Amino acid sequence: GRVYTCAYCAKQFSTSGNLSKHRRKVHKVIGQSSVSTKELRCLEDECTFSTNRRDDLRDHLTLAHTIEMIDVREKFTSMAEFRQWLDDLSVDEKSQFTTRSCSAERRARVHRYLCNRSGVSVPKQERRRRIKSQGSCKAGNCCTAYLTAREALVTGVVTVSGCLTHYGHDKDVEHLRISSSDRNTIISYLQSGLPVDKILENVRGEYPTRAEDLRRSHLITAADIRNIANAEGIRLWRLHDDESESVKKLVHRLDESEQSPILLFKPSGVPSGPDLPRIIEDDFILVMQTPEQREQLLTFGAEVICVHAVPGAHSCKYTLITLLVSNSAGDGAPVAWCLTTADITSSIFTFYQAIAQNVAILQPQCLLSDDSKVYYTAWLEVFGTEHAPQRRLCEWHVKKVWNEQLAFLVPTQSTRDHIKKALDVLYQQTSRDAFQMLMNGLLRELKGERGTVAFGNYLETNFVSRAELWANCYVTTANATMNLDTFDRFLRHYFLTKANKRVDKLVYTLLTASKTNHLESVLEPVKGPLTKEKALITQAHQNGLLIPSDCIIQVDSEKWTVRCGSLTYEVTCVNGCQGKCRRICEQCNVCVHKFACSCPSRYMCKHIHACIIKAIYGATSDETLGHPAMGAVTSTEEILIIEPVTEHMQEEIVEEEPVTNFELDITSTRRMELIQVLQELNEASANVWELLCTTDVQLPIDVDEQIARLRVSGEHLRSFHAQNSAATSVTYMDHDYTFG
Repeated sequence: GRVYTCAYCAKQFSTSGNLSKHRRKVHKVIGQSSVSTKELRCLEDECTFSTNRRDDLRDHLTLAHTIEMIDVREKFTSMAEFRQWLDDLSVDEKSQFTTRSCSAERRARVHRYLCNRSGVSVPKQERRRRIKSQGSCKAGNCCTAYLTAREALVTGVVTVSGCLTHYGHDKDVEHLRISSSDRNTIISYLQSGLPVDKILENVRGEYPTRAEDLRRSHLITAADIRNIANAEGIRLWRLHDDESESVKKLVHRLDESEQSPILLFKPSGVPSGPDLPRIIEDDFILVMQTPEQREQLLTFGAEVICVHAVPGAHSCKYTLITLLVSNSAGDGAPVAWCLTTADITSSIFTFYQAIAQNVAILQPQCLLSDDSKVYYTAWLEVFGTEHAPQRRLCEWHVKKVWNEQLAFLVPTQSTRDHIKKALDVLYQQTSRDAFQMLMNGLLRELKGERGTVAFGNYLETNFVSRAELWANCYVTTANATMNLDTFDRFLRHYFLTKANKRVDKLVYTLLTASKTNHLESVLEPVKGPLTKEKALITQAHQNGLLIPSDCIIQVDSEKWTVRCGSLTYEVTCVNGCQGKCRRICEQCNVCVHKFACSCPSRYMCKHIHACIIKAIYGATSDETLGHPAMGAVTSTEEILIIEPVTEHMQEEIVEEEPVTNFELDITSTRRMELIQVLQELNEASANVWELLCTTDVQLPIDVDEQIARLRVSGEHLRSFHAQNSAATSVTYMDHDYTFG
């Protein structure tokens, strides 16, 4: 074979690796490389060392930066003993090794391991799954830790050598995988029929009070257990082949647990007692609320509660009734379930009774539901009329009904799209006068066209006279909205579209979903908030930069008004989050719970961002673009409004709600569509103006042609304004888009 000769002493070696070790140990020579494309780099300050060998990097860190490298040499009687040692090492060091390669030699099998944090994350071009909230486990550099295990083929003895010193990353438990020992323990619990909550309790143990005591087993969730069960082919919900018997056994098992989620259970065929006056013998009803759901109801139930009923599809005779609250992200979070075959009136009354017995005081400001009156009537009957909530039709239900009727009554898709835009404008209005004017104009337009007269009659008959139940301008509470999109997708997947209609599986799915929802909120301080919410908050921050300072008025130490277009919104300091919260705007460094806005946005909107940015820095958009992370607002006294803004600042139309000029006589969907187009043009113009003023961007080849088109469009708009401005007293905002 090839022979490698040392240039210093002429000693020969069979491999290049042995030669490198000889040069390092005997001659103290380190392979320095000046090529910037090397994979392994030194991360110390002002050090440019890079190499393509991990041994060279370790030697460099030891000699040049006095970083101690801990070598290891161990011997085990079997691979099972070695893997147990790896699991123990993972727990103690909060790090893991992953298999890089395995090769066979003449008398041994060689297993090579690297740190699981070593390497660079390479995202897929067409990734369908959302990026994990804690990010990739890859640290973006090479870690010095490694292990080489030689397994003797005859005796099974495993000889291990390597380095245990990690470099270039912190030891974070959220980036570790579940150990094989914990996985085997979970499998044994699943095979013995232990409930998931008991498995979690046994595997996780007591949650530590100190962050340094946190282990990967403390972060195991119900979803992890379900994934392991699915991988092993274990069914957690089917306790008997007969569906009714399986449900009884499942409910009995749940009811015997320390924190039983079962509030009420009456199987079909069992006589009803005096505590169920409206349920007959043939009815089936099951009411469930986990302790976590009860806590969530007490926390968020003071503002708005939604009642959502879904009858089963096809042959399913059950109706699922859900009680929801709006969580900190504005999404509908289920806080109680009712599965029943009884009529809706009796079921709702019995459902409320069970909730009232488990939650002593429940006084929401607003009750959302679909168009049926039974939800509100039963609420007053059970909880009393002294603190009666405002009755509101849920936005999700209203728009769902509108879309269904549009599909049935309006023949063309383009017309349906125009009407949807007009209805969105109508729904979001916060001024009652503007709402009434727009409603009258829309009805005249719908009834004036042959293809839309049927929908116009439907809208007038079913919604115009009851606008106080659904229109935004009649809302009396600060936050009377709830996003049910995520919850609706969950129901469609598990309750309506699943081929398996067994009740025992549905009960198990509902309870595990409830626990998963709670655990996500508990583990969020470790793993971080959802990626989607982060993106929305970041986008709102960028939009807040474009709101001029003269549109923000400080009313008092804890209240501001923000003018956007023709609308004015109120921002108040609520100090909602007392502890350390990771739901923050990374640019403002302010918790999303600290402020509230009167706009319909469910997230930390741009009006809040504008108040924070202009209050702390008194900056214009030109000065604030690209600003680094901002300091946290520790008190409302720190917030001061500093004026004026530069002459080139422009008004931005909000995205959270369509804006119209209230004094315009809008009598057609075409005009509403024109308003939408002008809003989009306004925003696009502002963004281009911002780009040209702040960066040296290369102009397109056909810039002259585009300028000519813009001049023609501007001339048309100015002509339209000149011809019609005399007929109205509207004062338009001056948008200065002059380049330069």
